[in-house]
Amino acid sequence: MKNLFFVFTVLLFGVFACDKVDMPVEDPGPTVIDTTDTNGVVPFPTFDTTMLHTSSRKVLVEEFTGHSCTGCPAQTEKLLNLQNNNAPEVIVVAYHEGTFAEVSEDYPTDFRTEYGGNYHDPQSNEIAGYPSAIINRKTFSEFANKKHFLAHNEWAPPINASIGEAGIVALGVAADLYEDDNLIKVRVGIQALEDLTSSYRLLILLTEDSVISQQKDSRATQLPKKIIQDYAHRHVLRDQINEVASVYGDLIIDLGSGLVSNEWIDWATDYTIASNVVTPTKCYVVAILIDAQTSEIVQVEEVHVHEVDQ
Repeated sequence: MKNLFFVFTVLLFGVFACDKVDMPVEDPGPTVIDTTDTNGVVPFPTFDTTMLHTSSRKVLVEEFTGHSCTGCPAQTEKLLNLQNNNAPEVIVVAYHEGTFAEVSEDYPTDFRTEYGGNYHDPQSNEIAGYPSAIINRKTFSEFANKKHFLAHNEWAPPINASIGEAGIVALGVAADLYEDDNLIKVRVGIQALEDLTSSYRLLILLTEDSVISQQKDSRATQLPKKIIQDYAHRHVLRDQINEVASVYGDLIIDLGSGLVSNEWIDWATDYTIASNVVTPTKCYVVAILIDAQTSEIVQVEEVHVHEVDQ
């Protein structure tokens, strides 16, 4: 427990930390919060190490959309159906950026985020239209060397081709919500499934599901504008949890140290919930491990925040 105590101690000062450990955490069964810690500090959450997804690399679909995009809802519905049919292999994050995400009298809710803008804007010239998606931040040679895929007819094939690919790491994620304190305590464990000799970055995002607001929809009956007033926006990006300048997160494994098969890294932080979050209990923490050399995603995992009684 020496390494874990080091993580806890550093985080008392509001700084995230990581360390290699023999085992990331003990398996506690259901989440149990021990408020009798000898230092008077509520510990970070734990996850069941026997339940980690080791059979494959999950697929992250990053969707670019917007509330005034008339064709987006129908395409998003197809994406959600694809996700549901392949659960839990597919994880979705929706970025509301670009022209269709601009705020107006008809669309007063601002879904844009600082991280979303930093990620979307440099590649906006490569986005042919909305909605579009990036799959595992990968360029697919078998699909005309494309990275940005326009709508369901384009993005379904690379998603399907990515499902079931072998993974090189497993991610354990736990997130405890202390709503009275506007706080989420986050823990991520990284287990190497083979020797890792490259460099890797850890990106942690916060999403909120089923946010009710306006959305233009070509299928709607509300004329003349066809705006649905109570549309449920899914998987909405709200914030980046690890505060770094790079859109690729923190360097967590470097070429010098590496990680051998079955070795673990433990990472934890306290996160103050962003002001744009409407319902914290509908939030998810998404952990993404990225190859620092290729910028491709090597594993992704998400967890619904666990509300703690206070």
